[in-house]
Amino acid sequence: MAKVRLVAYRNATTSDTQEQTYELDLQEAPSISLNFQFSDVKEPEKRKGNFSQTFKLPFTDKNNEFFENWFNVNLSTLVFSTRKRFNAALYVGTVTQFEGIIKLKAVYQKAQQYEVVLLSNSVDLFSEIGSKKL
Repeated sequence: MAKVRLVAYRNATTSDTQEQTYELDLQEAPSISLNFQFSDVKEPEKRKGNFSQTFKLPFTDKNNEFFENWFNVNLSTLVFSTRKRFNAALYVGTVTQFEGIIKLKAVYQKAQQYEVVLLSNSVDLFSEIGSKKL
């Protein structure tokens, strides 16, 4: 069976200009449900984006490095923020299954887990354009 991998991208420091790749650790037998929305291309303003169901990532060195130990309220985080968008891709083996952004939804300190969701970038184009003319 092919290995499921989650790769996220962000700058390592605030002064970096290039994104660094972070291969995040998944749970032992990850179950990540993806929802794909198919819509009429004639009505792009009604388009809904693809997304995953929320899923959990364990507190590991790799994950804590990417999220910059978000659970520690005494840290002054410089790069990671829940208000910023960070690109991510989900792979099965070497085949890309989903590309979009990763969003931190919750941190469960007792269970030592991050709860995240993957969201599509495709709807953002129409959200950004809105009623503006090209």
